[in-house]
Amino acid sequence: MMKKWEVMRNKFYWPLIISGAFILWFLLQSVISLYPSLLWFSNLGFSSVFWINLKTKFLVAFVFGLLCFLILYGNFLLARYLGRGSGAKRSGANLIHIRNCVA
Repeated sequence: MMKKWEVMRNKFYWPLIISGAFILWFLLQSVISLYPSLLWFSNLGFSSVFWINLKTKFLVAFVFGLLCFLILYGNFLLARYLGRGSGAKRSGANLIHIRNCVA
């Protein structure tokens, strides 16, 4: 007979495994689609153009990802700062009441 924590552990791992498989699948498709372009640019003698293009795409994605993270994190900090004076108490009784309303 399986213990409760073993059942919970098994239920926790399956979504992670499936998500990881999908992420790996999409990453492999991206890498595989880049290879013919690399061969084509190399055949024409313009492999440096391919690498500059690829580096630029990664740099732009990184900059915009960082910008989005900073905006969202700043928004979170602002909401947390402004929410402190609202008078909302963080007690266990309120949490139990919310859980009972949702369930």
